[in-house]
This record gives sequence, structure tokens and C-alpha cells, in this order.
Amino acid sequence: MGEMNENKTGQKRRKSYKKAYEKAAAECQVLQDRLLRLAAEFDNYKKRIEREREIFVKQSNQDLVSSLLPVLDDLDRTIAAGEESDNDPALLDGIKMIQKNFLKILSDQGLEPIDSLGKEFDPEIHDALMQRKADGKPPNIIIEELTKGYSFKDRLIRAAKVVIST
Repeated sequence: MGEMNENKTGQKRRKSYKKAYEKAAAECQVLQDRLLRLAAEFDNYKKRIEREREIFVKQSNQDLVSSLLPVLDDLDRTIAAGEESDNDPALLDGIKMIQKNFLKILSDQGLEPIDSLGKEFDPEIHDALMQRKADGKPPNIIIEELTKGYSFKDRLIRAAKVVIST
């Protein structure tokens, strides 16, 4: 009889251990699923933060380059005025060299001038300020560029201000 009680007690313990094992295995599976989801969420978070950082840097660079465009305009006007006068040619050459270096630095960062003169008017990249009759030119051709347009990393940051033929 004592052996029978021991056997029943052993069976009860095994059932109890089996239930505890199954419960622990289920909890382990739940925790493993949570861990995998958390790892995936963290990976997505890292990717999102990196994209946001890239956008921020690009926007910051674009803002800086845009703020420097008036300096380029001033250099262009200074060179145009210097070429029309009889001032010191060495000074004009120096200003041209400064402009060239400045444009190279900005170009290396992603700034590209928009080539407009002689091209067909495109309202996406040009601002037509005037229309003028031009001999031998068909309508909607850019005959004068008042202010140069620029794109930065394939995005328009300033439209060219132009005069088009009628």
C-alpha cells in the first residue's frame, strides 16, 4: 500500500512538473516573440532615424547654399560691371578667380546652375519677368537671363528670372 501511494505521488509530481514545464515553455515563447518584435521595431527605428538625419543634413546644406546665392549674384554683377569699364584688369581677374573657386566649392556640395539662355521657357525652372520681340527667335525662347537659377542635389532652389521672346 505504501508503494501505491508513492506511485500516485510520483505521477502527481510528474503531472505537476509537466504543467510547470508547459507553462514555462509558453511563457518563453511569448517572451521570444516579444523580443523578436522589439528587435524589429528597434531596427525600423534606427532606419527611420538615419533617414531623418539624412533629410535634416540635406535640408541644412540646402538652406546654407541658398543663403549664399546672393553672394554669387553680387560676383556676377561685379564681373559684368568690370568688363564694361576700363578698371584694373588684374582686379577683375581676381574677382573672376574668387567666383570660380566659390562656384567649385558649392558645386562639390551639389549646387548646379540652370542653363537657360537660348532654351525653351519651362515654368518649372524659369520665372518669366518680361516678354520681348527678338529677331529670328521663335516664341517662348529665353533671350536674356536676369538672375541665374540653381538646383541643389536635383532639387530646384531658385528659378531663373528670364526674358522670353514673343
